[in-house]
Amino acid sequence: MKSWSAALVLRFPYPRDSKARRRALETVLRAADIGVPSALRAVARELESGDQEAVWRTWLKPAVSGPSPQRWTSAIIDTVSPPDLLVDVAWQDWLDEHHAPLWSLLKRWNRPASTSDPRRNALSGLALGHDDVTMDADVLAEAASRFDHPIGDPARALLLEHNDTAAIDAFCATSAGSPDAIAFCVAHHLAPSDEVRCAVFFVRTGQHEQYRALDPDGALLALGYRSAPAETRAALREAMTEHGDIDALRVLAGTGSRQEDLASLTEQERGYLVQRLADRGDWERLWRLTVLLPLAEAADAVRAFGEWRPPDTDGRRLFHALRDANPTDLRARLATLSSANTLAPGVRFELTDLDQRLTDLYFVDDMDFAPDGPHLAFTGQILNDFDEDPTSRAGILDLERRALVRLYPRFPQPLDLIAHLGSDTVVVAESMVFGSDSGTRRLEVHYADRDGVRTLDFTSTEITGLERIPGDRAFLMSAWDDDSDDGSADAVFTADSSTPPVSTGITDEVEGFLPTETALDPGRRKVAVLDSDDIVVAELDGSAVNHLTPLANAELEHLALSPTVLICCDDEGMLHVWQEPLTAKAPSATIPLWTRLSCPNHLAWSPTLDRFVAVHDLELELLDIPPAGDVQAVSREAFTLSTPHGRRVHIARLSPDGGILAAGDLHGTIDLYALTPLALGRGPDIARPLGQMDHRILTEAGAALANPALGDEFRPPLELLRNCLEYRFRHDMGIGDAATAVAMADDDIELGG
Repeated sequence: MKSWSAALVLRFPYPRDSKARRRALETVLRAADIGVPSALRAVARELESGDQEAVWRTWLKPAVSGPSPQRWTSAIIDTVSPPDLLVDVAWQDWLDEHHAPLWSLLKRWNRPASTSDPRRNALSGLALGHDDVTMDADVLAEAASRFDHPIGDPARALLLEHNDTAAIDAFCATSAGSPDAIAFCVAHHLAPSDEVRCAVFFVRTGQHEQYRALDPDGALLALGYRSAPAETRAALREAMTEHGDIDALRVLAGTGSRQEDLASLTEQERGYLVQRLADRGDWERLWRLTVLLPLAEAADAVRAFGEWRPPDTDGRRLFHALRDANPTDLRARLATLSSANTLAPGVRFELTDLDQRLTDLYFVDDMDFAPDGPHLAFTGQILNDFDEDPTSRAGILDLERRALVRLYPRFPQPLDLIAHLGSDTVVVAESMVFGSDSGTRRLEVHYADRDGVRTLDFTSTEITGLERIPGDRAFLMSAWDDDSDDGSADAVFTADSSTPPVSTGITDEVEGFLPTETALDPGRRKVAVLDSDDIVVAELDGSAVNHLTPLANAELEHLALSPTVLICCDDEGMLHVWQEPLTAKAPSATIPLWTRLSCPNHLAWSPTLDRFVAVHDLELELLDIPPAGDVQAVSREAFTLSTPHGRRVHIARLSPDGGILAAGDLHGTIDLYALTPLALGRGPDIARPLGQMDHRILTEAGAALANPALGDEFRPPLELLRNCLEYRFRHDMGIGDAATAVAMADDDIELGG
């Protein structure tokens, strides 16, 4: 479009937002920029009769007026009184990049910016020489540091005139990499007001005499170094080398080995310390530093000692243990312990290989841990011939010896549940078999110990839960009975070694209650009983009973109890949470945690991890649910379970302390996963400096080593970790809160001086 035809289009009554009018206006503005008279007249008419802001916004597009600074040489500028919009944009362009023609224009206008941006307004007033300019310290410092722009001169003059501490601090913080800024600081005696920052500033800017007068012993520089970012540290190390009389070793190590000193050093810096101490032959100080390093670095450091050995017996024992360790292997094992998202079983039992009487066992029905030792009871079905009805075996595994230590006589009927009552004593319940007699055969409960197997005086249509409770071989059982007069019998029973099952009556007030699962709190004093629609929570001594109503439109499946929280999931993937006191019938929260296809098949509480555990087909989840407050703030951590050939977990059980997960499949395999190392990984990273670890890490390392399910590959690094921490805390007397304090005094290295 030609400029004359565009000017003609602008005279027609086109809507102002029409495409034809926009194109005509852009054409006229481009022509006016180069001084075409007809275009200049057309622009003047638009400014008089039209939307002035729209005209200027169109002109300010780089596609119309060209990029800055070209736009400010336009013929249009000389013919108009500029609006605020134009002045504001001109100031922004000049502050971004100085151009003499634009500065001449701004001086002629003699108007500061008037935008919502206080920085632009203040700097424009400063450039015009106004006396009433106020601005933030950061803005003034940034402007003063511009030695390549005219705004820098008045900004530096204002910086000196006002002597604003905050502005001077900000200016010094940005000046270390600028020779012009450094020269300005030296000439005008500018330095940070904080002594630590001042020491760093003097070293980085080469003001050696000022530094020596301020920080003769290097203590301030040491503090500044440890709090500086990595880029500044690298510059400081280079500057310290050039300085010549600064003890860089003392600066890196600080005045002692306090945890905050060592925590701030990188692995490269710690390696530098080790090498410098070794070069000096300062073996005692190097040894005291070594036992504060990360474990793998400590194993590296002991290789620098030559013939020197610690003078004390415990020190020499630890020294040789570190020498015997492989640093590369240590790093890999510790990284796996602290960050792996796949759990490998520490122990695997292939039941069919343990005893020829288990050769035909084809899946694990149930498992339960012993309350008084590292044992695991199990039941599994046996099928000798496909034409023969299944029967069952029950036995006990010794987790430390990794062997079958008891196998009870064959049970003629399939078993569904087992509870380990202690001392080779178990109670087992039969399972329903679907077939010709499934509607007539009643299920029995058997008590088995070293003296043999006896059948209890109890039968029922279906037995759904067995749990050990406090008492002499005492247990709790849930069941329901189709043959009762009202369609269901008492749901929860208790028994012990001398007493047959007796009804507790805790579900009597809930009509038609058919239990499907039970859960006990860690102290085994409180029980939660589940059916498809309801939950009953009761004290085992009968002192309190509460009927909870999840208000779910789905079937309830699994539940678990902690000391303060009850959780339950349904088959739609919803998690229902009740917080103490469990007096409210409705849940504290209902959270869509899973989907119908990803619901867990087992829930439990782990005292060791202080979290709930959810087991899926091939995954373990740790659920952190607050005991009070915002229940929606549930955090999850997932781990893949490494099962044989990727088989799905059929049955899962947690040890009483929550430190071992037993997972059984449909092929006669039981895998044991050690969960206690997860407590180490969830706390401070076990690969961090030993000097930062407290007694809790020592306790958790000991607990992990005591776990019989811990994989053999993880025992050496955890034993070495425990030995190092025991050596560090060898003089401690942990009393009360002091037991968790980080003891450092015995290990101070006090470098320099």
